[in-house]
Amino acid sequence: LDTPPARPTLDIVGSAETLPVKTGSVDVCLCTQVLEHVERPELVLPELARVLRPGGVLLLSTHGVFHHHPYPHDYWRWTDEGLRKITVPSFREVSVKNNGGTLLLLFHIVGRGVMFLAEHNKYLRVLQYTIYPLINVAGMVFDKIIPEASLSLNYLVVGIK
Repeated sequence: LDTPPARPTLDIVGSAETLPVKTGSVDVCLCTQVLEHVERPELVLPELARVLRPGGVLLLSTHGVFHHHPYPHDYWRWTDEGLRKITVPSFREVSVKNNGGTLLLLFHIVGRGVMFLAEHNKYLRVLQYTIYPLINVAGMVFDKIIPEASLSLNYLVVGIK
């Protein structure tokens, strides 16, 4: 599913708030990095639940802290509490997991800075192939060593209807 204008290879074109899908006809809904782009996220979760069959599974990921990326709009950033609040009314079981804690997030921000420099200065483009990968690896390593998550880069939500 994608919003208009969509590529001709897509099966379904529409909106996450009003899915053009039959009620109870889906086993799994996979919604990745979409929730921050919809105008009314409080309508999306009941709609995803509507199209799932009983016992169907929602797999949803979305940002905690992330850079602004309007494609075409970028409205929201989430916390585990906010995600639970909009998900629990529509699903009988809900799990919200942090993906990338404080240290990974901090390394991610530094990496975004490096990419910004590389994109805006042709002499610094070498950074995106040298320093940027090292920053990502260091962030993942430190995140495993110290998995503190008062800041989160991303969340994974699993809901069972």
